[in-house]
Amino acid sequence: PSLCLTAVPAQRNPLAMSWSWCMRFLVVAATLTPLASAFAVVGYVPEYRFQEFDWDGALRALTHLVLFSMEPTADGGLNGLDLVRNVLKPGSGLSAAIAKVEDSGDIPPRVLVTLGGAGRSAHFSKIAANKKNRKRVVKMLVDLVKDFPIVSGVDMDWEAPSNLQEWREFGKLAQDIRAGLEAEMHDKGGTPLVTMGFHPLSGSVTTFSSVRGKKSEKAFVDIFDMCHAMAYSHFDGERRHSTDRIDAAAVDEWTRHGLPLRKLTLGIPFFGVDRKTGTTMSYNDIMVKYPWLKDDPDVDEPQDGVYFIGASNAARKVEFAARRGLGGVMLWELGQDAPQAAEYNLLHHVLGAADRARGWWGRFLAWLPVTQDTVYLSVVFFMGL
Repeated sequence: PSLCLTAVPAQRNPLAMSWSWCMRFLVVAATLTPLASAFAVVGYVPEYRFQEFDWDGALRALTHLVLFSMEPTADGGLNGLDLVRNVLKPGSGLSAAIAKVEDSGDIPPRVLVTLGGAGRSAHFSKIAANKKNRKRVVKMLVDLVKDFPIVSGVDMDWEAPSNLQEWREFGKLAQDIRAGLEAEMHDKGGTPLVTMGFHPLSGSVTTFSSVRGKKSEKAFVDIFDMCHAMAYSHFDGERRHSTDRIDAAAVDEWTRHGLPLRKLTLGIPFFGVDRKTGTTMSYNDIMVKYPWLKDDPDVDEPQDGVYFIGASNAARKVEFAARRGLGGVMLWELGQDAPQAAEYNLLHHVLGAADRARGWWGRFLAWLPVTQDTVYLSVVFFMGL
């Protein structure tokens, strides 16, 4: 007679199963907690709007506020430094708005100051290539952070390095700035931010992606916390700027060169461009000139050919950036937006899309007192069991 063997299913320990699922949850939590809060909304405000800008409404929507800008001079000076200092002084509109956010228990955006910009970059090469000039610029920036601790870092907008050597020198200047700010902020427990703006689809990515430190072999992009793609500076064959296809091409260029998506932000313009003349018009001026557009957020162009990014399109760009795994979006510039109280205000729609992009996990974490540190401590605790 043959012998039949029957497998007896193993008995599962309910407590072990509970611990197993708890561990899985905590591992997922450790992974998603930083991602849920990492999507950045970076907004620029130029100095010619400092006095009239509605700081109160904007600060609650942003993760980063960038004050634009100071122009490097040939001898290592910074034109516009006094204007930046004035807007940061206690009692200014910006300082008062930051205090209101803090008093309400919320976290205000991190504040950065910009070096350079379009029409303000003529002497960047003389600063970056000269060690003495670099030191002078760094000292002025360190003094600014020392005098105004609400400043978290520096945004660099050289438009634009023309060759490989200038990109290398740009990297040297950025490293010097970071080192100077780290030395100043270390004892106060702060971590400086250094960001940059660039024009995608212009050859710049191909050039700076090849730059490495001579001793450290550190990649150029790794010097920066965020790299802002000014994708709105390009036009398609029909003279439309900031189209979905241009956005996708900018991101594809970045990934094609093996650069980390978490460092990249997608630029969203708060202005329109006349396709016939090339002249620009702020989003608010477009709404004033064509009031019927206020009730139609899906339209991006009135009949006379001014192409702009409407409320629905702006939200879609945020969703696209999140879907592709970018670090966030950059907004140029907030003073061109409709009034904060208006339903068609672009920043309002960007904020809503960013909150949705952070997902249910981000909303769940906002409800629970959970941080990445507490998650890791929980993992250690359960492993100890």
